Amino acid sequence: MEEGEQDEILFDEIRVKIEEIEADETPAREELPIQQDDSIRPPSPAIRARELLASGKSVDEVVRETGMGRSAVDLLAQMAGNKEKTESDD
Repeated sequence: MEEGEQDEILFDEIRVKIEEIEADETPAREELPIQQDDSIRPPSPAIRARELLASGKSVDEVVRETGMGRSAVDLLAQMAGNKEKTESDD
C-alpha cells in the first residue's frame, strides 16, 4: 500500500469518527445545565459563621451553632472587624 493510500484511509476513518460524534445527541459536558441551588448543599461552616457574626451573634454562639473551633471563629470575627474598619476608612 502506498503512502497516499494510507493517508486516504486514515482521513476516511477520521471523517467517520467525526460523523459519529456529530450524530451523537448527548450534550457535551460544558453544555449541560449548571444547577445553582443552595438547597442541594448547605453552606460551609465558615460561610455560616460569617453570616452569624454579621447578624450580631457572639463568638461563643457561633462556635456552638457551627461546630467550628473557637480560634477559627475568632479569626473570622477579626477579619470581619478589619474589613469594616477598612471600608469605613475609605
